[in-house]
Amino acid sequence: MDEPELNLHPKNQILLAKIFVKMINAGLRLVVSTHSDYIIREINNMIMADGLNKAGDEIMAKMGYDKSLCLSQDKFAPYLFQKNAKGKVIVEPLAVDRYGFNMPSIDDAINQQNEVTNTFYEVLKYDYPTK
Repeated sequence: MDEPELNLHPKNQILLAKIFVKMINAGLRLVVSTHSDYIIREINNMIMADGLNKAGDEIMAKMGYDKSLCLSQDKFAPYLFQKNAKGKVIVEPLAVDRYGFNMPSIDDAINQQNEVTNTFYEVLKYDYPTK
């Protein structure tokens, strides 16, 4: 599936990630291309849920999760596709652990946007001089 999040509200992107995990847990193999931080974060949530101990069942229930939404890290293999300096596409496997995985290109963009937002907010809130 190529960018299944297109035109979906973030809440529905999260739901779609849960559907993907249920499909994987049912034995289906999926190949999904996404730029959605919501899908990536939700996949990570479900990988972390899989690592919770029995005490985690109560926490999962409070958060609206159950065992059917747990994703074993060994059933998931993320890859980063990016062009090198010569324009050749390089496919790089990403490490997955009990906390999920990091998608550097998306994380960097989000961190940069958050920095701009926080800076502008602070300048407006505290009326810093802009010149």
